[in-house]
Amino acid sequence: MKPVTLEQEIAREQKKAKSRAARKPPLEDTQQIDFIAWARKHAELVWHTPNARKYSRAAWAYWNAMGVEPGILDIFLLIRGVRMAIEFKRPGEKPTAKQRRVSEILARYGYEVAFVYSSEEAKNFVREKAR
Repeated sequence: MKPVTLEQEIAREQKKAKSRAARKPPLEDTQQIDFIAWARKHAELVWHTPNARKYSRAAWAYWNAMGVEPGILDIFLLIRGVRMAIEFKRPGEKPTAKQRRVSEILARYGYEVAFVYSSEEAKNFVREKAR
């Protein structure tokens, strides 16, 4: 079997991403998109760290070298001096061990952390913590 170059692997991942984007996004993604639109109107800074896709070994080695870290929560935001991190989960899904570990570290550094199942739940969390 011929070895795959990094460029070929990146091209393959880009093609997969385009294919995923053409399909209807999963419920978790639509909830997160709705929340991000709302949060951008209220937060001083809000960002999402893409981290959940399944990668081949070669692609994972590249992204890991770039700083992708398993367990990083979906969204970070700063609002009214409060640091927050939010992880969107599908109904019935539980945080992974790595996500729990990351959330404990963030909490030690003063972040308010939530695992949520809907956009409304995330908005309510932010409203409560940013009073």
